[in-house]
Amino acid sequence: MSALSSTTTRVVAESADSVAFEAKHVHSIYDSIASHFSSTRYKAWPMVRQFVESLPAGALMGDIGCGNGKNLCLRHDISSIGCDYSASLLKIASGQHLEVFRADGLNTSFRSGVFDAAISIAVIHHFSTPERRRDAIRELLRIIRPDGGRALIYVWAKEQPKLKGSMDVHGDVLVPWEMHKKFDADETVHGRYYHMFGSGELETLCREVFEEVEPSAGSSTPTLSCSNDAQPNVVSSALRGSVRIEKSYFDKENWCVILQRGGEEVVGTPQTSPPACKPPNE
Repeated sequence: MSALSSTTTRVVAESADSVAFEAKHVHSIYDSIASHFSSTRYKAWPMVRQFVESLPAGALMGDIGCGNGKNLCLRHDISSIGCDYSASLLKIASGQHLEVFRADGLNTSFRSGVFDAAISIAVIHHFSTPERRRDAIRELLRIIRPDGGRALIYVWAKEQPKLKGSMDVHGDVLVPWEMHKKFDADETVHGRYYHMFGSGELETLCREVFEEVEPSAGSSTPTLSCSNDAQPNVVSSALRGSVRIEKSYFDKENWCVILQRGGEEVVGTPQTSPPACKPPNE
């Protein structure tokens, strides 16, 4: 759930300095608020749980931007690996004996096609330019298998009842996080950067990744590679025609999509087995 209020501040992220901007307004913030933030993030959202439960037993799932690892604890009969950029949140997740490591969501270092499924829950809206948001989607698609791999994406929506007033056309804002005195005696307020997505924007962004970019010159057999290898056109050409939007919906004040690479849809029987571990702070 979000915490938008009338104190939300509109910002303009400069693409020329996007890495520094995100370091200041995203990464450093999450490291500062990790303990308080984690205490409010202990239960998986029902539709995220439903997606994870739809995976067949024995599946391998990646959680890109796993935070405290709450979504890695949902199944005992699949293998789940998470990564995040926040060292402080990863420390909390590793304390639950979860398989996690530090990585950039634009270049996770996972082998191409390794996962049966990948999830990105409330992560992509923290990238400050359309190009970087496309790269994050491209990386998700790269790491899922080409013959039926699936990816679930959640991003914050402009269309929220709690949102006071109208959002500007770009939807770039700093959302305040007020520290509880239990975690910070000064009750510091931190501003986290978000790009708020409008209706249809996430689907359009996804289609731009696997439909619009032409292959690079001389690349007759494009192969997937990490987006930070400066080959987004090669990645996109390999995806073109092999990715579909399986489902698009609104949930928990987020716009959401399920993407599938190639093959027929593979949906397992929902599992009712015990979770793999106790969720953080539960």
